[in-house]
Amino acid sequence: MNSFELSVLGCGSAFPTNRHNPSAQALCHHDRVFLIDCGEGTQQYYRRQGLKLGRLQHIFISHLHGDHCLGLVGLISTLGLFDRGGEIIVHAVPDALRVFPPLFEAFCHDLPFQVRIEPFSPFSPFSPVSPFPLSWEREACWARARPGCQSRAAIPP
Repeated sequence: MNSFELSVLGCGSAFPTNRHNPSAQALCHHDRVFLIDCGEGTQQYYRRQGLKLGRLQHIFISHLHGDHCLGLVGLISTLGLFDRGGEIIVHAVPDALRVFPPLFEAFCHDLPFQVRIEPFSPFSPFSPVSPFPLSWEREACWARARPGCQSRAAIPP
């Protein structure tokens, strides 16, 4: 694997077509994979690209529209079938703390790893990523690594 590679797994179509899958990108940096958004079917596109599920530790959800996050519960459930430890960190807007835990409890019980939701708020100086707002009707943001951040979630420039 190259030291830095971006695989576009889906390009953001709210209505999947034969040419467009819901939003998901896999950023590979050395032996780690950072998943950016997780639309429906992401785990299939992820595996088709030959990416290793065991290298996935951080998932970033840009906002809570279905085409960006409805594949998350299925992906976490599938990861639970593998004998992996540690944790998966889901970086998302604060509303994710209300939305995902009940779904994980219902569909992803007895996982051999922890799932931690790490909310990030726009312009928080304490976040390992620096989100910036988008023009949407609902709360939405995107993130870039803060320069010099030592967090495991920060992606080196």
